Amino acid sequence: MNLRQLEYFLVLSEELNYHQAAERLFIAQPTLSVQMSNLQREIGQPLFLKVGRHIMLTNAGLILQSHARKILRQVRATKQALQPRSEPASIKIGLSGTHLLTPLLKTFQKINPQTSFTLRENTSASTLKQLLNAEINFGIAFLPIHNPAINYRYLFTDEIIAVTTKTGPYHTLENITLTQLTKVPLIVLDPQFAIRQTLDQLFLNQHLSPQYLVEVTSYSACISALSQLTGIALVTRSFFETQKAGHADLKVISVKEPGLKQALALVFPADIPPSPKTTILMDQIQKYYLTKEQPS
Repeated sequence: MNLRQLEYFLVLSEELNYHQAAERLFIAQPTLSVQMSNLQREIGQPLFLKVGRHIMLTNAGLILQSHARKILRQVRATKQALQPRSEPASIKIGLSGTHLLTPLLKTFQKINPQTSFTLRENTSASTLKQLLNAEINFGIAFLPIHNPAINYRYLFTDEIIAVTTKTGPYHTLENITLTQLTKVPLIVLDPQFAIRQTLDQLFLNQHLSPQYLVEVTSYSACISALSQLTGIALVTRSFFETQKAGHADLKVISVKEPGLKQALALVFPADIPPSPKTTILMDQIQKYYLTKEQPS
């Protein structure tokens, strides 16, 4: 068993698809198959079980997955500790919506003009996954987070709101309940997103069946779809606040339902300390949001 095999195994355990895992690893699929066969032979028991066209982890695979993550994180932390500290040329950030950070980038660029940024708009789950795989330096994701390999710092509590056009059939509504929302066509994020999962759970808890007209993969796509379709879009207040200046034709409908608020936090690896520039940026982000959230 070697580190390369563990890396290959971990990617395959996440993708559960040989073709997709091989593409992510930039290797040929037969190479991945051979390495996994060798690993399973050495361990003496199967790590994957084939179910129809899919594969799933066996109990042994689940155990190895947990240990492999810890081993590879420790290897990365050891390598970083042994190397001279250097600042990343580009700070890579995973975000549950790029609107969460764009107001701050100009300020940070003035302080660090030589630093560039890579913003990856992700679901919270994808941000955490990229963080564990060292693909990003830090992220902003929805709480709760229960992984001991990830630290977090609270930023603010966001809220799911309903948005419609001022000229559409729902423009007279000022308030709406979950029950009323089931009577209108809804434009929502797809089920990968934390706020969609929150919505689905709230509807389920009340035994309600919403009419999802369109499912999209970004907040911006929600607003774009709303401009072409008759319905109500469900987005976060933080996103709408950054967009409303350019969308005077839209209005907010308050959703009268507890449970529609969800906390966001900075997330970063627990075992690898961030660089000084990354720490400064995280400090600025947290200060910005904590200051905004304080009552005036």
